[in-house]
Amino acid sequence: MAHGPKYVPKCQSHFSSNSTEHIVEREYQMMSKIIMSCLTDNCVSASDERAKSIFDSLKTLLTTLYTAKLPARLFRHAQREYLLTKQIQQTLHSKCNKIILRRTDKSKVFHLGSDADYEQKAINYMNKTAAYEEVQNGKCPLADNVSLFITLLDKLLRNKAITQKQYSQMIPNKDKVELGHLYFLPKPHKVRSELFLIFLLFFSKIFCVFFY
Repeated sequence: MAHGPKYVPKCQSHFSSNSTEHIVEREYQMMSKIIMSCLTDNCVSASDERAKSIFDSLKTLLTTLYTAKLPARLFRHAQREYLLTKQIQQTLHSKCNKIILRRTDKSKVFHLGSDADYEQKAINYMNKTAAYEEVQNGKCPLADNVSLFITLLDKLLRNKAITQKQYSQMIPNKDKVELGHLYFLPKPHKVRSELFLIFLLFFSKIFCVFFY
């Protein structure tokens, strides 16, 4: 099923701070894990000679692709996109700008807003709903919440208020559980015209710096 056009900057691994060996190993581990899962689902052992051959060929292919020299034209194109991306990041991260760039809800466009605006929205929403609270002093309450929840489940199980099956279904996985977090996805039809002008001015500045 198509989810709309995607844009991926070309050959950006050539400008990565990570070594080629590190990139190849990372890609290999990710892909081999998926292949391993498929083999297991089809009752094929990873120690099978054919499977071993596939994994060896995969690593060789990845190494070949990542170490191959790019044609000059493609390298220049990739370098331009890398520099442009870096300049946009530096401008967004600049302390004097305090600008946040976000995807919008159910749309392919982006919203440019101030960090103060987002912070005020978060404060207003938390005060209105009392559904969230700010994590203070960098201490995450997740571990304490999980511990209290497991203690409650243990008590319910001992008192036979729930069955062992229900207990197993409700017990949280400590490796996968995470705190709920608050975020906003702006709706493009509600974005004010002045924000659109800021967006145009911002990117016209970036492109002018880059190309001239």
